[in-house]
Amino acid sequence: MWGYSPALDLLEEITLLSPKSPGEDGRKQLNILLIGNCDGRHIFKTLAQLQRLGADDVAVTFYVIEKSLEPVARQMLLLTLALEPADILGLQEKTILFLEVYGNTIIRPTSYNYIIQKAHQLIHMVTDFDYLAARMPIINIENLKYKERDALETIFKFWISTKASQLNTEFLWDSRLRRSLTNRYDSKLGVFDWDYHMKLCKAGQESISHAEYNKWRLKGIAFSWHDRVLSKSNYTLISGIQKVNGEIVSFGYTGDIENGPFATYGLTKDIGDGKRKIQNPRKCTTACLKEVMTMLSCIIRSTESVVIPDGNELEGTVLADDLQQNLCSLTDKSEDFQAEESARKIFDKETYSAAPLGPVKVVYLPLLFQSDIHLRDKFRNVFDAIVISHNSIDSLNSNLIKTAKSNSIIVVETLNFVLPPQKGFHEAFVEKIEKLANDSNCKPIQLLDGEEDFYRRFEVVTE
Repeated sequence: MWGYSPALDLLEEITLLSPKSPGEDGRKQLNILLIGNCDGRHIFKTLAQLQRLGADDVAVTFYVIEKSLEPVARQMLLLTLALEPADILGLQEKTILFLEVYGNTIIRPTSYNYIIQKAHQLIHMVTDFDYLAARMPIINIENLKYKERDALETIFKFWISTKASQLNTEFLWDSRLRRSLTNRYDSKLGVFDWDYHMKLCKAGQESISHAEYNKWRLKGIAFSWHDRVLSKSNYTLISGIQKVNGEIVSFGYTGDIENGPFATYGLTKDIGDGKRKIQNPRKCTTACLKEVMTMLSCIIRSTESVVIPDGNELEGTVLADDLQQNLCSLTDKSEDFQAEESARKIFDKETYSAAPLGPVKVVYLPLLFQSDIHLRDKFRNVFDAIVISHNSIDSLNSNLIKTAKSNSIIVVETLNFVLPPQKGFHEAFVEKIEKLANDSNCKPIQLLDGEEDFYRRFEVVTE
């Protein structure tokens, strides 16, 4: 459900090779293919840089291929959240909402209610393309097959169903933990301590505190906010959602229980406490708050100042008045009138549009395109950059290279942040990447200062 490497500014990646020539309308036309990256982090990071630079002369289209539709559904939700106008959702609360939905198995009631509200809107979007174009013009799902659009609708319906409300992610997490640790379950704190000190820290990830890592391994909570109560299950992390004999079922939580969602926004060089940073129990949370708040502020070109809140300020953050009233009215309804009014607001289509972004599109492609996108003529020699996740490296082959422009860049995620099951695992994985790239006639791009820890980069070479 998340990557194991930092979010990339793909405009910067593309300029590693050469600037692209403007299109017929005077804009630089950039096409970027993302394969199996799950969480959309590269989209958000690139959008933030586009907006920060005011680069309205750059037209960027992200083409996204995933292995399943649950990541597509989560990306649509997170895009909707990120592009909420400032008068609808404040920057500070938006950041906290983003991080909770992104990386916590247990969330606040406010975050849970936000998911419920937006699930209704996302159902409207996937069933009404005119509404999608008006409410979220950045998203394009027209290339998806009919059955895939139906599957997306099923996922959104699951989020708001009684079937989902009966799931207990704490129980699901503990069950996974018991199966994973077997006879070591009773000494799990010792296992977590060993993994942290002997694996995570040795991999250079001291930016995550021991307390944060332990809390993640125990309960699946990566980000917490002091006295804020986390009491609701995050159903957006549930996998295998499908309709069987008219009933929506799922596989439960089948995601990561070892590494956590820290790498994408928390592994920054400046996490700042000097020698005391190792003693800070919330240092990765603070780093993520800073990174995500800055990113979301840039995306909507917010005029709010980016100030990382302390504990007391976090307790005081609220949604904008209208939205807060809608969310709170979803629970503890004491009067029929309140319930009817709430239902009308939640179920009806929202009448506002997402924050404007300029010439940017996120196009979701069918799942089967991961293996046969090269068979579509319209994707021959199209992409300026291709980003491949660690679990999709088999996509890197001579067929995929047919979709790339000459001298385009290929970025492949390594597993250097993943806790290795055995010695030499990381090295063997990198060797596999380099062999696949070499067989595909791609030339390595060498960077300085260890910047290749999380990625390997290659240039497409045409004969």
